[in-house]
Amino acid sequence: MGQPMTDEADRIVERVLRGEVDAYGEIVRLFQKDVWRIASVALRERDATSDIVQEIFVEAYFHLGRYQLGRDFGAWLRAVARNHVREELRNKSRESRLLQSYRDRVAARLADAEVAEKHEASMADAHRRCREQLPRHSIQVLALRYDEDLSHQDIASRLGKSMEAVKQLLYRVHVLLRDCIQKRMVQT
Repeated sequence: MGQPMTDEADRIVERVLRGEVDAYGEIVRLFQKDVWRIASVALRERDATSDIVQEIFVEAYFHLGRYQLGRDFGAWLRAVARNHVREELRNKSRESRLLQSYRDRVAARLADAEVAEKHEASMADAHRRCREQLPRHSIQVLALRYDEDLSHQDIASRLGKSMEAVKQLLYRVHVLLRDCIQKRMVQT
């Protein structure tokens, strides 16, 4: 921009610095196209460009005291804009990397959960099949203990056995189930 534009911008900046805050609107009007062009080329998204143009003018306003009167105000403002846009792009890149890292962790957890769910389903299926293969009296004692939630004493009373005999029977059934389930899980 030429000297007349710099002179005009300097007069406006002086007014703003003296406290005529409303005069800053003239700066926005004079340089909005330049700032918009810088932001839109980098961001390529209308809403994001609009937001960042506003941020750039706010940032420039708060740093007007750094501008040296007599220099090219347009060049100074474009430098503020380029720096702000670069920072925004760095932040977006950082956010994008963090978001991707988060997505990767979520995907890994979902995959782990899917594997765990399949494992649980296989384990439940193996348990069901192994339980079906047990002798009738073993199935009965398991049903009394785990389906009906009876104590060892209550099971012993129902079956006419000693409590120790019930405990030993349950132990043997657990060992049979464990071995059978382990074999089935290895096969899958």
